[in-house]
Amino acid sequence: MNQTNDLDIQTAFVGAVIVASSISIIIIQMYKDIMINKEKSKYTTKQIYNLSILSSSIFLIVTIYFYISSYEQAQENKTQANVNYNLANTLSLTAQSIRFNTILKYPETILGIQDII
Repeated sequence: MNQTNDLDIQTAFVGAVIVASSISIIIIQMYKDIMINKEKSKYTTKQIYNLSILSSSIFLIVTIYFYISSYEQAQENKTQANVNYNLANTLSLTAQSIRFNTILKYPETILGIQDII
């Protein structure tokens, strides 16, 4: 029962990653429109910024979940593979935290592309 519940939760989080990735694609299209049409664009950099925060928040929440999951798994079963997986998740969480903080702290630098790569 517990394993099935974990798989359901992980499936939901993978769905969240798909949504965040879709938002990132929309951001690219919005940025492209702004670059091509300049002042005539139907989008604003504020819209891109808001979507960037949303996308980054989703990625951060998912990263935190998978970090906690990998940490618990590494504590239960101390194999080299679990330790390596936990290390990879730690690095991913660090990178995602830096990315999220940068978006919040320096909104003037959000141009649409660098915040989703």
